[in-house]
Amino acid sequence: MNRALWTVIGLVLLAAGVTGLLVGYGVLSFVDRQQVLLPSTVVDAWNRNEGWALTLTIVAGLLVALLGVWLIRAQLRRRGGAPMADLYLPQPEPAEAQPTGAEPTAASQPEGGTEVASRALHRALQRDLESDQQIRDATVRLTGPADHPRLLVRLAVTADADVGALADHVDRVMHRFTTTSGIQPDLSEVVVRIPAGAPARVE
Repeated sequence: MNRALWTVIGLVLLAAGVTGLLVGYGVLSFVDRQQVLLPSTVVDAWNRNEGWALTLTIVAGLLVALLGVWLIRAQLRRRGGAPMADLYLPQPEPAEAQPTGAEPTAASQPEGGTEVASRALHRALQRDLESDQQIRDATVRLTGPADHPRLLVRLAVTADADVGALADHVDRVMHRFTTTSGIQPDLSEVVVRIPAGAPARVE
């Protein structure tokens, strides 16, 4: 949506600039080159309604400013929402012999744990994806809760990449990631692109 709005704004500004140049060089014969930018009728109407005209101009300027802020936020916002928080892995309970039917005591409860930075999981997943020779570059993004995040994957591949083989590779990487980290993300999006001038895979 933001790209469409930027396109419309760009076309409007381009049309205004081209029209001004054509008028300035006299290409448009039906427009007088000596004509002022705002005719006297517009100036008179502004003077008659100066209060309302100034108010409408301010409102229009504020709307344009708000639209610009919204477009900038939409352009800079990353897809998928907030990044996944760091993963906390509790220390496993020690394997001590307990009497049958006995409740675990406070002393037998595990203490501490391991905190894994989400950026480390991102890097590990990215390196594993890039282990396939068909993948030139991989970008991953984990979002949502740490116990069940969403995963977005973007792959830049070689010109002769096999889509079926890529899908199998991604499945294997996901299986290894789940086995290693203990979390199973939802693979919500996989985007595969072939960069311009990408070389073919060399066996």
